[in-house]
Amino acid sequence: KVAAIVSVNGALRKSEQLQLSFEDVTIENNQIKVAIHRLQQQGKFKISSFLISELPSTQLVIKYINFFEESERNDRFFRKLSSELKGSKAVIGEHTLASFPRRIAEFLKLPHV
Repeated sequence: KVAAIVSVNGALRKSEQLQLSFEDVTIENNQIKVAIHRLQQQGKFKISSFLISELPSTQLVIKYINFFEESERNDRFFRKLSSELKGSKAVIGEHTLASFPRRIAEFLKLPHV
């Protein structure tokens, strides 16, 4: 759910999802600020950001962040959770992220086109 919330709110590309780190996601006044490193022409990066301010979404993202100890909040943001709902070092990979739209469509029972 967190990957969908962050990705849709920021219209993130798959490469931007994979590059997102805990340092890029901050909590400010009960809002989530996400900094994105967007690749521009000539191989340069431009940092842009967006806010997630809708209450159910912000609460879910904050809850996700709190699954990880402060010392574990380095490197990639999208990670797997253990069965005990604790943070894991195992990251969510490119193929898993790419499967989310299909999995959401199947859950919503949308027609296959």
